[in-house]
Amino acid sequence: MSQQIQPSQLRIVNDKTTELAKIVYYQPDLFLHSTELQQDMIYCFKAYFVYLTWHMATVSQYLAGFTPALQKQLRDVQERVRQVSDEA
Repeated sequence: MSQQIQPSQLRIVNDKTTELAKIVYYQPDLFLHSTELQQDMIYCFKAYFVYLTWHMATVSQYLAGFTPALQKQLRDVQERVRQVSDEA
């Protein structure tokens, strides 16, 4: 995931997470023995993390527009989020 997730893509991630959750609940052995399903779950969680963290940092930066020190801290957080999303 080299780019930020868009709100419209969140529905796709949500649908995939729901599908995986059903497998975990109804077929736990299948999930435990499938690294592909486990990786899919990790990717979904990372997508949620990146989206929510980016969104919160952007909103906070907007609201703290008159505090330069806080803006710098928030830009640092956004940079860390970019790094996490590039690793995914």
